[in-house]
Amino acid sequence: MQFLSSFYKTILYCTITLAFLLIVSGKPLIAEERSKNDNQYLAVNTHALNMRVGPGTKYSRVKVLRRGTYLGLTHTTRRGWVLVQDSDGTTGWVFKKYTRKAGKNKFQITWDQASQGIDASELESAIERFIDDSKRRGIMYNQDKLSLIIKDLYTGKLVASINPKAEVKAASLIKVPILQAYMIQRYRKKIRHTKRNQRDLIRMIRYSNNRSTNRILKLLGGPWRVRKILQSTGLYQHLKLVEYIPRSGRTYLNKISAEDLDRLFIRLWDRQILGHRFSRALNEKASRQMLYLLGLSSRRGVKDRLKDGTCFANDRSAKIWNKTGFVRGLNGDVGIIEIKTPKGRRPYTIISIIDRPNYRSIRGNGNWWAKRQSRLHRKISEMSYAYFKRKYGARTKCGRKRLMNYISDKKLVSSAKSS
Repeated sequence: MQFLSSFYKTILYCTITLAFLLIVSGKPLIAEERSKNDNQYLAVNTHALNMRVGPGTKYSRVKVLRRGTYLGLTHTTRRGWVLVQDSDGTTGWVFKKYTRKAGKNKFQITWDQASQGIDASELESAIERFIDDSKRRGIMYNQDKLSLIIKDLYTGKLVASINPKAEVKAASLIKVPILQAYMIQRYRKKIRHTKRNQRDLIRMIRYSNNRSTNRILKLLGGPWRVRKILQSTGLYQHLKLVEYIPRSGRTYLNKISAEDLDRLFIRLWDRQILGHRFSRALNEKASRQMLYLLGLSSRRGVKDRLKDGTCFANDRSAKIWNKTGFVRGLNGDVGIIEIKTPKGRRPYTIISIIDRPNYRSIRGNGNWWAKRQSRLHRKISEMSYAYFKRKYGARTKCGRKRLMNYISDKKLVSSAKSS
């Protein structure tokens, strides 16, 4: 009993002493330990960095962080892994080796807020006003629907989104998902990559050759099997791949959405095109092979709708990886553009599709209609080019006047309503 009594006295004495020290210091000891890191912020210093549920590669991935993403650092570290929080409030673990120290002010102020007077909603509104104006002038018809997504791949921020979930005719745009399915089966070792297959892939993407596309589809097990492969990636919510491409090229049954294609190109740029079940090295390899094919110039006399024929067509520093699609009632161009700015190279996705559900209402073969829509795509691309150039501190005349005109129109309307 005397032993227990002395033991309790010792515990009581230690507790009183600790409480006294805390009162005198005015700070909890644990809080003092945390305060060393409270004002520390990190920035992702590699092309793509996995944020995970726990401190190790065995834990599942929460999201992929792009280069330049700012992170708030907590006090918790384990074997080179740190617990962080991004500006969206998402918390997870990253490997500290692939980050660098950053100032607090950079974490709090996003690049979108520092876009020199143009925010994301203004670009989207400017494009909407441009489309409305085109319809009023008879350049575009009311039956024609624009599906558009523009996303800043440097910050991961959505810049413009118009009818992103609308299911549209896939036409030749479906060839990019087919290329992804080929890469997945190749690195699953379900098919053997041959010189003939490589030629077919080049013809499918660069020349939009339908015969080569059908050979690849058949090699993969047909449209139904390819659809299953693609659905397993978790990227596609609106994909319908049900038919081979007819010899005439008039494919109307295959469907996709701008949102699906945007997710595909983001995964491609993040070098994660195969998915998390494959190693980082295989994802990197397959992604580079796809980017190589999408970066090939099209055949002579055939122009894309995102750079060719635009006011920045001669800007050699602007790189593009894309695929066009056309069938009567659909005209689209989807891809990634990377531009040079004083702050470094800045990539962005641009998914621009104009679809007319009732394609039979278009007279003739639809070539005259396609030319009109191609001009609209190029004007939208020029406005986007001007937006990103201005946002990252570069001067350009290309697209700037049209962009600022439609932005100022928006401001005039809003001020008139408020007065």
